Amino acid sequence: MKKGTSEMQQGEKTQFEKGVHYIIGTWTLVELAISHGFGGRQTARKVELMESDLLQLFYKGKNVGVDEIEDFLYAFLEEKLNTSAEDGSVEEVSPP
Repeated sequence: MKKGTSEMQQGEKTQFEKGVHYIIGTWTLVELAISHGFGGRQTARKVELMESDLLQLFYKGKNVGVDEIEDFLYAFLEEKLNTSAEDGSVEEVSPP
């Protein structure tokens, strides 16, 4: 039986957070957004906020569905980074 993120031990949370950080940090769309300033001068800070908000979505204490993660990422990209992901990468970085 899978544990929800709210039931994780601290070491597990740390590993989970490192995994999310790695996925966001190596996402080509995010790399391009930062290097080209899609979200303005604070693009890197906005990406940190996206990562933090995404983790909070998991830590709310409920199971988070793939659709909810994808909706969050699409909305954040459009609203905060002024870009859209039409390359299928949102689905690639969202867990199955």
